[in-house]
Parts: sequence; structure tokens; C-alpha cells
Amino acid sequence: YHDPANRGNAHLRPESAWNVEAGPEWSPTARLLLSSTVFYRRVSNGIDYIRSAVDQPYFATNLTQISFLGVESAVQYVPSTRQRFSLGWTALRGYQGSLTGTTSKYVYSHPSNNAVATWTGTLRGQMLLNASIRVVQRYAADAYAVFDIGAARSTGRLRPYARLQNAGNT
Repeated sequence: YHDPANRGNAHLRPESAWNVEAGPEWSPTARLLLSSTVFYRRVSNGIDYIRSAVDQPYFATNLTQISFLGVESAVQYVPSTRQRFSLGWTALRGYQGSLTGTTSKYVYSHPSNNAVATWTGTLRGQMLLNASIRVVQRYAADAYAVFDIGAARSTGRLRPYARLQNAGNT
């Protein structure tokens, strides 16, 4: 495979990974839930595109060791059977050995911080509504906001839904 910006590689090895995560959940009342998770992911032979100069195309290659360490925490409050509020935050750090003068296309394109506030409610017992605002910060980039809204019928055999993600087009 190739196009003007990318070149494939028929000699790629299969990517493999393992993950581990752990954390507590605590519900001090029937309406409140607190949770936190620490997670780790290690990837061998990760497939990425790299290049050594801006005017050259990216070339598919295996990266020997990539690892990610993160934490996510959340608070969920349910004031009634018809409403739920939640706040969450995820932090993620990636680690990769030296790329020896090359630039990776994907290794550090993940969000390093992601905070979200969500409201979910039921209208007239049949319509489920939700709205969320996220603030996302990718590695070595400025933070930006993302607004999502949705609606769905919550009863019956046919349950149509509509979602608008990134309503602000950020």
C-alpha cells in the first residue's frame, strides 16, 4: 500500500499487547458512586508510521516497546430515577524508546488529559436525553472542548435514537 503521504511495509510483524487495571469503587449512599482506576498497557511490535524529514512520506514500521500508564476517576450522582450527573477525568502518559531522529504519526496522538461532565435525564418516561461537555488535551497540544448531545426512545420494541457528537466542530 502507498499513497503520496504514506508507504506500506510487507515485512511488518503482528502487534501484541497486554493490559492490567485495578481500582476501587465506593458508594457512600444509594445516590453517589465514586470510582478510580489505574491502568497500564504494554505494546510490542506496535505498528506506526514514521518519517525522518517533513518532506518525506511516512513509512509503516514496528516500534519495539510502547507503554501507557493512566488513571481515570469518576463521580456519579443520581438525584432521582429520572436524572444522573457524572464527572470524570482521565490522564494518560505514553512511553516510547528513542525514535532516532524520526517522527511518529500515531504514538503520541492520544489524549493525555480528558475531563467530561455528563447529564442524562428521562422525559415523560419514554425519552432519554443526554448532554456532555469534554475538555480534551492531546500530547503536546492545546486543550479543546467537545460538546455531545443525544436523544433516544427508552421504551417499546422500536427505540430510535439520534446523536450529535462534537456539536461545536472543534
